[in-house]
Amino acid sequence: MTAGQLVSVPGLWDGFTHPLLGADHLLALVSVGIVSALLGPQAIWTLPASFVASMALAGIVGLNGIALPRSELWIAISLVALGLTISTCGAMGLTGRRIPTWLAGIFVVTFGAAHGNAHGLEMPATASPAAFTVGFLAGTAGLHFAGVAAGLSSLRHRASAFVLRMAGAFTAATGVGLLTR
Repeated sequence: MTAGQLVSVPGLWDGFTHPLLGADHLLALVSVGIVSALLGPQAIWTLPASFVASMALAGIVGLNGIALPRSELWIAISLVALGLTISTCGAMGLTGRRIPTWLAGIFVVTFGAAHGNAHGLEMPATASPAAFTVGFLAGTAGLHFAGVAAGLSSLRHRASAFVLRMAGAFTAATGVGLLTR
């Protein structure tokens, strides 16, 4: 199957681009990858995988027209929590030492459910639910990988670490903005 044929599958491209086009989703999904890299080798795979699994389940719920309570609130909270984690972990040298992976996992699963439910509820009427789901999960995984790469880079380069801390602060501020509107 060629790239052109994949794009023509009803809903696949819509699902893939959905997490890329919403600033709240984009920031949160990249941030999950960054946080997983900052927390250490075990978290690099477990946090993104937990997020994607939770997102898939809640996305299916959303595809069936069922909204989880306060999903938009949890999406905003995810930006604040992930952004603060990024801005403080790098600044304080807390990479893998202070936030237990299991605790981060609880938050990531909660955040994944909120984001997944929103994705499912926002599926275009013309999209195939299966294709849309595969698309948004693939887009999410790609953003997680980009975040992991950025997080690992920040561990090796001081300039990258500074930029990442500022990006974390921006992400948290975006979440606060969503909470206050």
